[in-house]
Amino acid sequence: MPIMELREMLLKKEQELEKLVQIVEKHADSPLPGTLQISMIKGKPRYYHSYLDKNGIKQLKYLSAVKEGPKIMELAQHSYNAAFLKTATDQLKAVRRALNRIDEKALANVFALLHSERKKLITPFVPDEEMFVKQWEQDEYQPGYFSDQTPSIYSNRGERVRSKSEKIIADKYYERGIPYKYEKPLLLKKQAKNITIRPDFTTLNKRTRIQRYHEHFGKMDDPQYARKALEKIRLYESNGIFIGEQLIITFESSEQPLDKREFELLIEKYLI
Repeated sequence: MPIMELREMLLKKEQELEKLVQIVEKHADSPLPGTLQISMIKGKPRYYHSYLDKNGIKQLKYLSAVKEGPKIMELAQHSYNAAFLKTATDQLKAVRRALNRIDEKALANVFALLHSERKKLITPFVPDEEMFVKQWEQDEYQPGYFSDQTPSIYSNRGERVRSKSEKIIADKYYERGIPYKYEKPLLLKKQAKNITIRPDFTTLNKRTRIQRYHEHFGKMDDPQYARKALEKIRLYESNGIFIGEQLIITFESSEQPLDKREFELLIEKYLI
């Protein structure tokens, strides 16, 4: 697994563990001190409340399953919560230690820090960012077909796009220095058959070197269009491409235009 992808995975795990720890901490305290002990007698459980009295002496009090069921459940839950919190906290510390030890640029820097003339003599195992982006952008493809009825709209980079919203998206990528390809063909499987689709944008996060697809659905108040949009999302998912991972989605309708602020947040989260 490339270091960039490993770091992304660890960052995601760190976020998951942080949320878990926050949730469990809210339930960590219990008005009942002590723990629950369970003994099996003739195949049946007997419950005891183990605690320290005011003199610090350990006490063991029998709990009736019939009369004190809620208390038994509370003690059991509290013990589980405490054990889960400790394990989750330990796991979070381990993930953070791993993140601190990973230098996502270390391997690329072996080449990046060389003199420009020396670079010309070497084929690196891991190219630096400039070379990686250049290689990614060199992948040529035929642009999509535009009918005579399609409006002539061009991005600031010079390629023809199909809508004003797609121009906004393309121009924002160009302005932020995010490498992208417009309507680059993508081969997918549909019911065991190969089909080719054209994602609106194929993007690259230069830092993590992760490629993602961006689909903009611009007529979501049209029922037929919305149905096809959902079918396309399902097609991506059936090929292991999921929203929030390899797939970025934006929407709009005649009453709700493209939310530029939300789009900026998506850029910050996935592409910077």
